[in-house]
Amino acid sequence: MLINTLRLLDSQKTVNGYKAEIELEAEDGFSMSGSIDLVPVFGPTDYQWTYDLGFMSHFVTTDEDKSFVHGVITSDDFISDVRINADRV
Repeated sequence: MLINTLRLLDSQKTVNGYKAEIELEAEDGFSMSGSIDLVPVFGPTDYQWTYDLGFMSHFVTTDEDKSFVHGVITSDDFISDVRINADRV
């Protein structure tokens, strides 16, 4: 499955970080949504996320998909969107 879109649908703050509801869409139009857990950690030089895709990891199997999903989830824009959306509640 070649994933070409990852959308943030909703997010909320949790005790350990954030829970985000996301949608993955493949090139063939197949899409699925589910929640992922995001935990902030401080790395040696920067603020970073660790994340757990949960059951969605069964669909993110190719190296291309893993690289794409990782790039989006750890991007500054995605992190900012998760925080802003969670703060709206």
